[in-house]
Amino acid sequence: MQLHFRVREATLFCYGCEAPVGDSSQYMTFDFKFLTSDWDSATAKYAVFTLKDSDPEERYVVIINDNAITEDEHVSLSNGTWQLNVVGTNSSGLRIVTDPWSILVADSLVGSQFPEIEQDIGEKILSIAEEAR
Repeated sequence: MQLHFRVREATLFCYGCEAPVGDSSQYMTFDFKFLTSDWDSATAKYAVFTLKDSDPEERYVVIINDNAITEDEHVSLSNGTWQLNVVGTNSSGLRIVTDPWSILVADSLVGSQFPEIEQDIGEKILSIAEEAR
């Protein structure tokens, strides 16, 4: 799943974004279009993901290379509402940062949320199907 972002000065906004599913590794990719010249001289750009509702607060920082984050970065966000900021350092050494964009990561439904199924249920279904012949 690719999330597309545009950056205009200190404003970050998403276009064509879907809600990602939590704990998916190597599925989330990001591309960024920097629309104003203030980011042209940035010597480094980072995506900072923050989950404020967790205790302690979770933070995940990824380097943006060639205006993208690829599957090789293994971005995996747990379910919840994450805040994304883009942070850079310009040629003068000054830090530039965007306002946050909220990314709602849906529950992945893994683990104990699936109901337990008796192991012999398959055998019961086959037996009923054979009797119906």
